[in-house]
Amino acid sequence: MALACVHPAGHDDAMEAFYNMLMVMTEEYENLIVMGDFNTREYEKGIIGLSAILKDSWRTLHPIPSMDSEEMKVIAESEGTGFKDGGPLFKNRIDYIFVSDSFIIRESVYVPDEQAFTDHPAHWARIAF
Repeated sequence: MALACVHPAGHDDAMEAFYNMLMVMTEEYENLIVMGDFNTREYEKGIIGLSAILKDSWRTLHPIPSMDSEEMKVIAESEGTGFKDGGPLFKNRIDYIFVSDSFIIRESVYVPDEQAFTDHPAHWARIAF
């Protein structure tokens, strides 16, 4: 079992190296939790790749209609920032909790910026093994 608490930053090469490291971890560990401020929107390459392998705690419990990354990006640019249905809009969502299939997601919550006293929504989840 492994837990990775992350907060990557940097240019494209640094972010690519970060996501490559996470992909290696998904191969090394059957039971994996990866969480943190990814500084990446869910319609961007890194999150799309990770979501194909690990469960996104928020989207598992709050699914959206199937759409490609370009459709998400267009929506993100048009809707602005804020909350809808208890979670951040596409443009605001940069914090994630991903888990391997061996985990059960019981709850996944975002706390709005103003209540979290931070620059973006705080995120927590309750998971079981």
